[in-house]
Amino acid sequence: MDNENNEALLEEEMPEKKRNLKLPPLMLIGIAALVLLVIIASAIAIADRADSAGQKRTHGAYSINSDSVLDMVSYSSGVAVLTSDSLDYVDAFGNLMSANEHTYTNPVLVTAGKNAILYDRGGNAMKIEKNASMYKTFSFEAPVSCADITASGTYVYVLNADKGYQSHLFVFSYKGKKLFEWSSSEYVVRAALSENGNCVAVSTVSLNNADVVSKVYLFQFNRDTYEYLLEFPGENVFSLEFTASKKIVVLTDRGAYLVNAKGEKNTLCEYASNELNHTDLKKGGLGAVSVDLYGNKNNTKVFLFDKGCKNVYETTYPNSIAQVIADEKYCAVVFDKEIRIIGSNNTETGLIRLDEVSLDAVISGGKLYVLGSGGISQYGLHETDGEQE
Repeated sequence: MDNENNEALLEEEMPEKKRNLKLPPLMLIGIAALVLLVIIASAIAIADRADSAGQKRTHGAYSINSDSVLDMVSYSSGVAVLTSDSLDYVDAFGNLMSANEHTYTNPVLVTAGKNAILYDRGGNAMKIEKNASMYKTFSFEAPVSCADITASGTYVYVLNADKGYQSHLFVFSYKGKKLFEWSSSEYVVRAALSENGNCVAVSTVSLNNADVVSKVYLFQFNRDTYEYLLEFPGENVFSLEFTASKKIVVLTDRGAYLVNAKGEKNTLCEYASNELNHTDLKKGGLGAVSVDLYGNKNNTKVFLFDKGCKNVYETTYPNSIAQVIADEKYCAVVFDKEIRIIGSNNTETGLIRLDEVSLDAVISGGKLYVLGSGGISQYGLHETDGEQE
């Protein structure tokens, strides 16, 4: 018998005068004091869960075998965790929303809002998921080289035929209407969609007299030809994203560039190919690049691009950098067992000391998610657990 039925029976058996019995004022005061003590005790217990330095953290918010994790990216206010055989969605409270299996050999994950596109690079399969559930599956006759998706659901994918000598790009609306198609004899390395879903930027690589030539194209869906074409001689383009419609950021092994709607290139930062360490680039032009100056891993520099790449900030560190993470408002610089959070105007807002080495990290929903050997932990972006150096 459940508690509600028990309470109903007791009330039926209770005389009317007892049912309306009022407690004496002193007893009410005692009960109120007891409730207050319980609240204080709960607050103390919560405070005790913070570490000795006062940093509030949730250790092991989600337990997972780190050896199986291939990638961890932001998803809504939580994270999407790509493993060797599944795509796990974890919410902001560390709860598993869904675990969707896959059989891809070389899976690559891209997310935007509550949309996710997972494709088997070099394989023939791809799928789109929404709200942590399956939406569409694809099986192609040619291998997939790259794909992208927007928060509104517009998606692009590129298929390679003739052993990579022919690339075919397709853009579709969320409901499956074809918006754009393009073919090239150049190998497409990356394709990125604008947030409004009206443009696609494409980076390609080809050979010219045994020299590698990298190019970037910008297409608008209502035109048959490209808006502009840029060449990057002697450089390898490996990432690009939109800052706004028709404006993109291009990352190469030699520098980062902001390209305006006319195809005019402005250099954001430069470095040698052997200095490049780690990069992270987000839609909206947010990004971070870490370099090892002169190849010295203990003499590092971070270039931070704010939204729209209006400003570029530089900070040097006498430590080896494992990872840099860009977000809408913050950048995280990950060292061996320490993470420094940088906010607007290049101001350090937090310092997190870890109990173990970070294997991967991502900022999502105003929290920092860190993958360790035992699982994923959450940290605040304004936490400081000691005097900053």
